[in-house]
Amino acid sequence: VKHIDIYIQFDGVYWHGLDRPIEVIAEHRNNRDVVIHKKWLTDRQQDLWFRESGLCLIRVNENFVFDCLVEDIFTAAEQRIMAQ
Repeated sequence: VKHIDIYIQFDGVYWHGLDRPIEVIAEHRNNRDVVIHKKWLTDRQQDLWFRESGLCLIRVNENFVFDCLVEDIFTAAEQRIMAQ
């Protein structure tokens, strides 16, 4: 939402290193961990850049989006049942 300096980023849990402790990822047990760790570090640099630039970056992870969608689906189903 550029006109109010708010930026929203949707982050996947796996590739953004949100599904396990960063200390475990940083052990680089496989090639994917190297890529995930690099992405995690890039995200931290991006957070810092936004803060220093006086801009707001809101990170939304896929679990949050999924949980909201599931809740909306259940609410819609409940309303449909109640209307019958």
